[in-house]
Amino acid sequence: LQSLGTFTHNMVTHLLEGRFERRLYQLAEAGKPLTLAVIMGVQDEIFARFYDGAIALDDGARLYWAQQPHFYMNHYSYTYAAGLASACAAVAMMRAEGQPAVDRWLEMLELGAALPPVEILRHAGVDIAHPDTLRNAARYFGSLVDELEQSL
Repeated sequence: LQSLGTFTHNMVTHLLEGRFERRLYQLAEAGKPLTLAVIMGVQDEIFARFYDGAIALDDGARLYWAQQPHFYMNHYSYTYAAGLASACAAVAMMRAEGQPAVDRWLEMLELGAALPPVEILRHAGVDIAHPDTLRNAARYFGSLVDELEQSL
């Protein structure tokens, strides 16, 4: 259950937040003022598309964006999902390849912040820029959900 909670929050929630944030940047870069109505409208569109009518938002839930400090500083929404997806890819390689994949991971860790994160991950054999990395992590999450359903 802990893994399901981690994935739900850090993959689903943070990817939704990242999409929200990206859309606001697109509007700002296009010269559109980011008024309260615009921000609320963007969140409504994203939630409606993702949840497809499965939830109803009350006024408090519609202010979700205003309660999240990462929208005001550091802009780190994607880092959680990227970290989980990278870890899933690394573990899959370690299971498939054994020690060579472990060695690549340790070498990557030794790099610290010497390179941009995408390049550092490539040293471990993880391509976080490729959509399959995220898709494979989502499949893993799906397998956790399947496992939970089968245990009930």
